[in-house]
Amino acid sequence: MKLRAIVPAAFVLLFGTAAQAVEQPNDLASSIDVSTPAPPPAVPRSYHVHDGFYFRAGIGTGPHWLKLKDDRFGADASTSGFDFSMEALVGGSPSEGFAIGGAFLFHALPSTEIEIDGRGTGVDPNVGVALIGPFVDGFPDPKRGFHVGGTLGIVGVQFSKLDATDEKRESNGFGGAVWVGNDFWVGDEWSIGPSLRFMTTVTTDSSKDTDLTVTTRALTLSMTVLYH
Repeated sequence: MKLRAIVPAAFVLLFGTAAQAVEQPNDLASSIDVSTPAPPPAVPRSYHVHDGFYFRAGIGTGPHWLKLKDDRFGADASTSGFDFSMEALVGGSPSEGFAIGGAFLFHALPSTEIEIDGRGTGVDPNVGVALIGPFVDGFPDPKRGFHVGGTLGIVGVQFSKLDATDEKRESNGFGGAVWVGNDFWVGDEWSIGPSLRFMTTVTTDSSKDTDLTVTTRALTLSMTVLYH
């Protein structure tokens, strides 16, 4: 065969084989799985969510009103003033955004004169009011700070003195409080914020010669710190 005929035949064979290789993908390449698996489900965040252990502590102040029914005064007596308050609540969350537990509230009303019909009596006791009981506190959105709650419990009221001979007197009974507040995140589980609380109590004492009934009401603006 002449060289002139061999060269064209070689070109035809070479380029024909290459074209066939392009048109028909390699079996090995076609067998490789290059698809990606579906992403795993999102993991819910566990921080900045109100759940688990609950601890709140705070201090505050506000107006406090007392009414007393005592035979020694001969009429209903009253006193009022600004108090100092403390609170501590400890509990847990059975579900996100809802906490239950035990609450301790304390109000101290400094020396303020008891009055009858607007007239002073010369009696100016220091007064302490303490409430202990179960509480509930709810966050409509577990990831935000707005919350509402309340408590009912047993109450003790103590007077430093009610006259020159009565150095201390106590009355016991029941009371409750409701509050609304808003907390702001300052850490993964910590938040701080203000709350407005209203508390009312009714207590009695018959240990002395006269029966004593004490009604208290307090409106308190508090600053609290919360771990929840």
